[in-house]
Amino acid sequence: MAGPYFTDLVFHGLPRPVRPGTEVFAEGFGLVPGGAYTLAMAVHRLGRRVVWSADFGTDPFSTQVLASARQEGLDEAAFRHHPFPVRSLTVALSFGDDPAVRAGLQRGPARRGARPSTRPNRADTSLS
Repeated sequence: MAGPYFTDLVFHGLPRPVRPGTEVFAEGFGLVPGGAYTLAMAVHRLGRRVVWSADFGTDPFSTQVLASARQEGLDEAAFRHHPFPVRSLTVALSFGDDPAVRAGLQRGPARRGARPSTRPNRADTSLS
């Protein structure tokens, strides 16, 4: 199977929806592997052989998901390691039983062999 990982940043237990210009504090927070990792892990746990093709970089999110994949015992044969950050993030803000807001960021090679942009943006400087 092929597909990017996502690191899911989950803020839960918000007392109300977040509105522009306001701060709302969550009761809890989770940082968990997601995206194609979830499917690869599920298939592996069902006892099926799975080879997951995914890109990993030098950023902490790649490191975290890669560590989880190794701990799970996923086959690394199709993993591609890059000497630059490859970030795939999802942020979920939930209040009550409903995930209210989901936002994502995917930074990395757009296709096999692609080079990353040499022009950093503000998000890149804080997450490398």
